Amino acid sequence: MKVKEISEGQFHFFCPACREVHTFDSTFRFNGDFKKPTISPAILFTGYKNNERVRCHCLITDGKIRYLQDCSHLKRGKVIELKDF
Repeated sequence: MKVKEISEGQFHFFCPACREVHTFDSTFRFNGDFKKPTISPAILFTGYKNNERVRCHCLITDGKIRYLQDCSHLKRGKVIELKDF
């Protein structure tokens, strides 16, 4: 399972680039497939890690995560399989 429902309308997945869980809610379109999820629109996470500003902007389609070019991490521009929980 690549996406997990944590409460009604709240979901999360493990982001390999950030090495942490990201959460999204029912305002996003989710195909309901927990093994090959498609979520839209693009998901944007911003925050701080080790006192550095972090930006993770991604699209999830058929169980793959595509990191957009405006990400602050080294996986920007890459497409990889989402990891299972």
